[in-house]
Amino acid sequence: MIAMDDGVLMYREERPSLWLRIFIVALGIALTIGIPVPFVIHADWTTFSPMLLLAMLFIVLPAALGCFFVFIGLVSATDLRMDTHSGFAERHLVGPVINRKDRFPLSQIKPPEVFLHGSAEEDPTPVLRLRLPRGRVDMACFRDLADARAWAEQINRILRG
Repeated sequence: MIAMDDGVLMYREERPSLWLRIFIVALGIALTIGIPVPFVIHADWTTFSPMLLLAMLFIVLPAALGCFFVFIGLVSATDLRMDTHSGFAERHLVGPVINRKDRFPLSQIKPPEVFLHGSAEEDPTPVLRLRLPRGRVDMACFRDLADARAWAEQINRILRG
């Protein structure tokens, strides 16, 4: 969600529900433990064979994918507030692990970039990217490319003062 109110631009990412986070983390833990364990138990580790390489592949890949799922389940959502009256922006990362608030002058924010992101299976989504002093914010909450460009122009006006 992005909105402008009395000289203050506010952007808030939608936060996943607690139950969705629990499901994703549980799925990640199950992938990390459930798939590799039979290969660890039943592989003959005393002699080298091509099957041992295959077993190692089935141990490493699910564990890596499971760790990725756990990371997704614990990732923070971003709240961004750009205040033209004070000349500062605040980014608040809200999540189960990382809760951090950064404050920096609007002059340190680079002008926004607008681009289309998508793949062959889905329609391209307009994304507005803001490069902040410590990181970036990718906003993908726009109806179409024209809407994203209009918000980029609004942000440019805020950054120019």
